[in-house]
Amino acid sequence: MEQGSVHNPQVTVERSWERLMSEVNQYDDGLVKNWKEDIDTLLVFLSEDPADTVVALLTQISKQLSNATTLETPQLKFEPSSSSIRINTLWFLSLVLSLTSGLFGLLCKQWLREHRRDTPAHSQAETLALRELRNASFREWAVSSFLAMLPILLEVALLLFLAGILELLWTLHLTPFIVISIAVGFSVGLYVMTTILPTISMFSLTVLPSYASDKFNDNIRAFHNICPYKSPQAWWFFWFCSKIIRHSSLVQSLFAKRNRHVVRMRDWSRFDLHLIRRPYQAEHTSWRMPVDP
Repeated sequence: MEQGSVHNPQVTVERSWERLMSEVNQYDDGLVKNWKEDIDTLLVFLSEDPADTVVALLTQISKQLSNATTLETPQLKFEPSSSSIRINTLWFLSLVLSLTSGLFGLLCKQWLREHRRDTPAHSQAETLALRELRNASFREWAVSSFLAMLPILLEVALLLFLAGILELLWTLHLTPFIVISIAVGFSVGLYVMTTILPTISMFSLTVLPSYASDKFNDNIRAFHNICPYKSPQAWWFFWFCSKIIRHSSLVQSLFAKRNRHVVRMRDWSRFDLHLIRRPYQAEHTSWRMPVDP
């Protein structure tokens, strides 16, 4: 009975569909899992510290007790200084951006849950068609780009908060301002460096070797690896630089002289595969540019 079922075309088709759906589900589960982990990290960063709540409550109780034992004094007209206005503007803007990233992080988790909802279907082909419809809709509505923007939004909020701290320290004393400025400058410098290094690495791996000697090419292949700092903001920086290059007549003429043509690229992984598949000794290579998000 089992021997005959192996040669049954219907059984073979069903097994093929099951194998196909297994591979597709494994890919989709891994993709959605990565997105959810990024969102969970974002929400953990925005979670409230219980110690801060206790300190705030104790401070409020202390003020209430002190106000109960002191005499009322006439209220003077309050005129905020320009530095106080700037500090509050930076901090409240940072707060709004942080809450916004948290809000849309929750919304994105709801979108992902609905995207991976197990809907009963009449056949494996119908299930696969439903999956393709959802994935195509995700691409057309740029959900992945939206998800990539959430960490950037939180990072901007953090930079605004640090700017507010520096403004506050400037009004208090010069010594803490200098010390904290050095620490903030170091942190921001590392942030900027990790943002631009992937772009520099891509140029050195693609454009520069084609204009150098074979000996220089061998040195680059032996000692130069792919930059692993692949963050959303680094991708947007690479996309921005590529946009400028694409519309630069001078750079395009240099590409034409070396028989190089521009091929669009969607993400980091495609670029990595391009480097692996490209023959080292090929005379005509193409530099892949990112597609418009």
